[in-house]
Amino acid sequence: MNSIEKMDEFQHILDFIRANPGCSRGKISAYTGMSPRHLTRALTKLHRAGKVRRQGVKRWATYTVEA
Repeated sequence: MNSIEKMDEFQHILDFIRANPGCSRGKISAYTGMSPRHLTRALTKLHRAGKVRRQGVKRWATYTVEA
């Protein structure tokens, strides 16, 4: 996967979280069609970059987009 595809993937995730604040990893995975493992890596990168806020721990975490 090249960097443009990754950027599109990240944007797709961010768009869903923005439209559904407080959503879980399971809901994001169902919407995007990504495997939970792949999505976890993407969400971790977005969280570390300050793009999303994670509340809770592990699979009980929910996500919102940082302003």
